[in-house]
Amino acid sequence: MSLGRKTLRTSQRGEAATAKELGGKRQPASGATKWAKGDVKTKDLLVERKDTWAGGFRLTRDDLAKIKDQARLEGKTPVFQIGYQPDGEQYAVIEWDLFTHLLSLDGWK
Repeated sequence: MSLGRKTLRTSQRGEAATAKELGGKRQPASGATKWAKGDVKTKDLLVERKDTWAGGFRLTRDDLAKIKDQARLEGKTPVFQIGYQPDGEQYAVIEWDLFTHLLSLDGWK
């Protein structure tokens, strides 16, 4: 199996797992259409997921702006999810204001 096919399969599985865990749905064509952006959509969230087999991942301001702008158009909260393969370690990038709000709800401060 080529790396491209392996990457696509892993990404699709990751998106399906994220959708199931969040109670949402995978976007058709992984968000590549005009009408369905992002990779996973829930009632309140629009998730862009990227998987990598490298030791790091370059996340740019443009990457974040793209998902943020689309989420705002749909009245949703943007989340950028990064999955490190092959172990499946995952991280979610959210806006700072949301992070501090969540901390105040759980009393972690």
